[in-house]
Amino acid sequence: MRFYFGGKMTPVVRALLIINGAVFLLQMLFTVVGPLRDIAAHLPGGRLETVLGLNIPHFLPWQVVTYMFLHDPSGPLPVHLLFNMLALWMLGKEVERSLRSRPFLVLYITSGIFAGLCHLALAAALKSGAPVIGASGAVFGVLVAYAVFFPDNRLWFIKARYFVPGLIAFETLMLVIGGGTGQVAHLAHIGGAGWGLLFLKGRPLLWRLKEKASRQIKTRAANDEVKVRRRVDELLDKINRQGISSLTKEEKDFLTKASRRHKRGTNGSDSFTSHL
Repeated sequence: MRFYFGGKMTPVVRALLIINGAVFLLQMLFTVVGPLRDIAAHLPGGRLETVLGLNIPHFLPWQVVTYMFLHDPSGPLPVHLLFNMLALWMLGKEVERSLRSRPFLVLYITSGIFAGLCHLALAAALKSGAPVIGASGAVFGVLVAYAVFFPDNRLWFIKARYFVPGLIAFETLMLVIGGGTGQVAHLAHIGGAGWGLLFLKGRPLLWRLKEKASRQIKTRAANDEVKVRRRVDELLDKINRQGISSLTKEEKDFLTKASRRHKRGTNGSDSFTSHL
């Protein structure tokens, strides 16, 4: 039996897998290598995760990005890392091919950042001091994107259109039952999923709003141009009837500005003042 997991490796997924693996190796070195362990002991909280993980008591701005590349180095097996990277490897490649590499990277990073901000808000409200690490928030954004692009593909024998909402509902239930406490940052998972949906569904809306705003700007500019030309024609008629000396200072200034505006629009060719 042949299993299909997204086909050929894509560049951003490959880079993310390598970076997460390399950072995890660095974490391990900081726990077992004497000199590195001594360095970690002098960090706030005595751990590398306290400085690079998402941490209210020792918050630093870069943590909203660095936390998503750290994973729990304790235990005989890196289960935390393996689950996140397995999901990224299985689902991320098809999402990257659908979005293209740069938007996919933006989706991944912004999902992780938004997930982190959601956790920070909850941790601040609950006065929780435990640092949060892991790519789960970013991976949840990818998971939602996969369900949007491939709703009928099966994840563990369940169609993605049902599996992903069910997983988010489960996370919400665990959040409510646990009251926001516990070792798993359920709100970060929900936040990453929510951002993934907003990223995909919100982009067409933003594009339509941008196009509408652009049309309105062009319409206003065209209307202004019509008004200027109409006023210029009126003043030129006045000059033909009464002479240029009949113009007021304001009218002359208007013609001068209109002429400069016309020159900018025609790269120095014909101008209104050529009629004076």
